[in-house]
Amino acid sequence: MKIPLFTLMLSGVLSFHLLAETCNVSPEQLIAKYQIKQLDKQGQLQSSQLDLYRYNQAVGHYFPDQTYGDWWSKNQNDQVMLMRYFPRYHKAIEYQAEDLKDKALNRKSFWQKKQQLISSSLLSKMQVEQVTGHGCYQVEILNLREDGKTYQVRWLPRLRLIERFDVLKGSKVQASWLLKEIVNDKALINTYVANIHQYQTTDYADIGDNEQDPLLSKMIYQGFTIKTDVTSEHEHEH
Repeated sequence: MKIPLFTLMLSGVLSFHLLAETCNVSPEQLIAKYQIKQLDKQGQLQSSQLDLYRYNQAVGHYFPDQTYGDWWSKNQNDQVMLMRYFPRYHKAIEYQAEDLKDKALNRKSFWQKKQQLISSSLLSKMQVEQVTGHGCYQVEILNLREDGKTYQVRWLPRLRLIERFDVLKGSKVQASWLLKEIVNDKALINTYVANIHQYQTTDYADIGDNEQDPLLSKMIYQGFTIKTDVTSEHEHEH
């Protein structure tokens, strides 16, 4: 089941209410597709995409414009692990817990930002200006003014998803995140997850021993290094 959020926001109160009443979306297993606009170094808004995957105790971020994704999970000791996958090559790089040395990875806020793209601590600082809708599609309209900027969020608390997030300085938009679609098809999600876990994998520690591989040799040549905060520009915390 695919639910286009931009249609919901443009539809009337009655249709929004009816869809909300029949909603059976699980916040633990879904795909949320975002359109993102951010200022570049020249001060121009540039558009990109981010697909957020939730799969029970794992979470994935896929970047269609950059043709790679990050799949985050936890081992038996509750330590964070990462698989960076490349659908074009059907290959992936696995980072074990010992490769991810940043202590912040195992904090609750880190996992929140991966799952929600925004920390609960930031949400708690915001003022609730209005609550609309019902059921899964209840929307909290939140606002925060801080350090000369205005943060405006439309938050779906039942699904723990940003519907829209705008950052403004004065009247000028600095960045915006818009939820375009929610995919609630469990069979589709299961198939996607199964497919990426069938990719040929290489341990991060072994990258230097695989110079014959076109993908890995390209990374070595470009000075590829691990960045555990690779999606931090799409996550929000104060």
